[in-house]
Parts: sequence; structure tokens; C-alpha cells
Amino acid sequence: MSAALAPWAIEPRDLLAVRDAASNGNRMKSLPFPSPSTVAGCVRAQLGPVNDDWSSVLDLEVAGPWLLELDERGSSRPLAPAPRDCLWAGGETSRLRLVPGQGTGPSNLPAGLLPVVIDGGHDGSKLSKGPAFWSWEAMQAWLVDPGAAPAGSVGPTPALTSEWRTHVALDPATGTAQDGKLFSVEGLRFSTLTRGREARRFGLGLAVAGPRSEELRAGLVRLGGEGRVSRLAAMGELPRLSDSWMTRLIQESGRWRVVLLTPGIFAEGWRPSDERLEAFFGEGARLVAACVDRPQVVSGWDFVAKKPKASRRAAPAGSVYWIESPLPGRDLLERVWLRSLCDDEQDRRDGFGRMLLGVGA
Repeated sequence: MSAALAPWAIEPRDLLAVRDAASNGNRMKSLPFPSPSTVAGCVRAQLGPVNDDWSSVLDLEVAGPWLLELDERGSSRPLAPAPRDCLWAGGETSRLRLVPGQGTGPSNLPAGLLPVVIDGGHDGSKLSKGPAFWSWEAMQAWLVDPGAAPAGSVGPTPALTSEWRTHVALDPATGTAQDGKLFSVEGLRFSTLTRGREARRFGLGLAVAGPRSEELRAGLVRLGGEGRVSRLAAMGELPRLSDSWMTRLIQESGRWRVVLLTPGIFAEGWRPSDERLEAFFGEGARLVAACVDRPQVVSGWDFVAKKPKASRRAAPAGSVYWIESPLPGRDLLERVWLRSLCDDEQDRRDGFGRMLLGVGA
């Protein structure tokens, strides 16, 4: 993990509108979570161009976002996206672990990859993905020793809710509503009010480093669609392993699991390239197996070209890759933790493909 990464937090003060490309008539949906490029664009817009030249902020490294749970004392706890090598059974009361199996039967997997199977088998009961986000205590245990944390300690389900709001277009001449010009926008709510329970506040964690990062100041920023206001503050902490879990991971070697903290964009689609794997995991490192959900489509606005970016597919946050590596745990932890596995340098600076490291099966 880079020591130069400084933690920040963004707390939306209203519904956060991060639209996807789909719409149903006059109803515009929201993504379930902001993409890295949305948050990177917010930070870069806060710094602003130099002489109308946005290229000066493109070299800024922005890692994130991940979910934060905030409290009234000004502290925060990171939450992690649910790892895809975990399935839930029994109405989300017990967890089943996915592991690389044996390549014995017919398969359409790429050559050299093993199928992913349920460790210890399954009784045929209904399975689900469970909570969208995990508490950090449960996540770090799952990375190093999946049986160490009880299922009940995982975290909120779901962490974020969405709401629809209906708007109307106004006639600029009369200031009255225009006939038939109603539209609805879905937004993410980062605070919850539950009857009989305390309110919960959430925010977005990120880290910033590189050129002009020292110019970043706390204050109000615009994030997402419709210019809605959020609060940017120098707070929070980077996701890291506790000393006890770090020691256990360092002692292991051989096969590792990479869990994507943020969506990954790769030249080969769903998987990282062999060149990137060897750059982090040493010469001879190879991909053994993978558990990746349906692709997440990302786009955005190009500040330099002043036009929309092309839509691209990304491996969602929580995707898991099993990798065999000749490097010992201590070297790997320093190389991999919170670094980006993406092939393109600008994607890495924008926050895509940030990695967590765990012990493989």
C-alpha cells in the first residue's frame, strides 16, 4: 500500500443520483453504487483546471470509492463489497465458501482455469449472495481465515436504499409547470431512519495522492447528477489488515485470492492480463480460477475532450481471482494491497481495479 495515499471521505447530504444508461420513459434509474470515475471526477473538479486545461489533474491518483459508516464523533469504519466467493444458505444464516475444484468434466472454461465449486458440497437448499457490503472485521477474517468470523457479524443488508423523486419542467417565461413534462429520478440514500433503531449514516471513502493533491480542501462539492451537494472531509482510514491478520497472511504462501475493492477494467475483459499478474505476483504467476459477476458498464464525461466517454465493461467490485505466485506473503502484501490491477494507467489513476489480498484455497 502506498504511504502517499491520504484518506478522505465524501458524505452526500441528499439523495445521490448516479444514473445508469437505462431509462424507462421518463424514469431514470441509478447505479447501485458510484463508480470510481464518478468520485475521481468529483475530486478533480474540486481542484479545477489550470488555464482551462484539465490535463493537470488527470495525473492525480484517486483510489476508491468504498463504503464508510459514519458516526456523530466524526470517525468512520470502512465497509467492503461482498466477496463473490461467498454464498449464503438457510435464509442468509450460514455461509458457503467457493473454492477452485478439479477440472475433470466437460467445461467451456478457458484453457488452464479450474472450475469454482462449493467447498464441502451443498444440500440443494436455495442460495443467495447475501449482504451487499460486509463489515471490515468480517472481511479481513474472510480474507485470511474464512471460518473465523460468525455469519452474524457481516453487516447491513442492504447498506444503501434508493428513492424515487418526481420533477417537473418549468416554463422559463411564466415560471409555471409545462404540461406533460414530468420525469422521475432514482437516487441513493446514504442515511437510514429505522423505527426503534438509531439512525445510520454512510459515506464514500477514498484516498488521494500525486500532483496537486496538497491543494485539495475540505468543503462542499458536487457529486453525481443534478449538481447535488456532498461534504468532502479529510477523514476516515484506509482499509487495512489488523496486525494479527496481517501476521497470519504473511506466513502463508503459494496460492492467493485477490478480491476487487473497486470494479476492474481489463484489456482481456473479465480477467487481468498475464503481464499485470507477473508485475505484482512475480515471474511465473498464473491465474488458477475466477469468480466474476456479470459485467458492470461504466461511462462518464471526458473533461479534456469535452464529450461523453465510451461505455466499457468492468469486472464488478467483489470479484475474486485465485492466483499461484512464487513470492512470499510479506513481499506480496506490500506489492498488492490497495494497488490497481488494471492494464491502462489512466484507469489505475481513476481508482479502478484496487485489490485486497487473501489466502487461497
